[in-house]
Amino acid sequence: MNKFFKEFIFRETILATAIALIGFLLLFSVWKEHYRHFIPILLIVFYLITALVHLVLLNVGAREPQKFVRKYMLASGVKMITYLFFILIFLLLNREDAIIFLISFLSFYLIFTVFEVFSILSVIKKNIRD
Repeated sequence: MNKFFKEFIFRETILATAIALIGFLLLFSVWKEHYRHFIPILLIVFYLITALVHLVLLNVGAREPQKFVRKYMLASGVKMITYLFFILIFLLLNREDAIIFLISFLSFYLIFTVFEVFSILSVIKKNIRD
């Protein structure tokens, strides 16, 4: 396994654990009435999709660095379509929790996207230096 991917998984696990702990504290103390069973599942989905996309991007960057930007945009587009499909399915099946779902989804999306972009940028900078 690539050393960059191992480092990424370690940091992503710390991030997901911190989110889970903060969420647990908030949802079971301040916002008890807003807890829904799908929130931990969302966290797991974002964790897995972000890890998978990062692994694909690391492999593409190592094999074909000149095509990295194009592959990054493709991976981002596929990820976005996957997320939109996931949102659509959930909202069709569970309209009463739509607001809480969308707020949770957007929060996780922003956190994991920023994390992914900074992680990719750090790998690119390390590869430029080496």
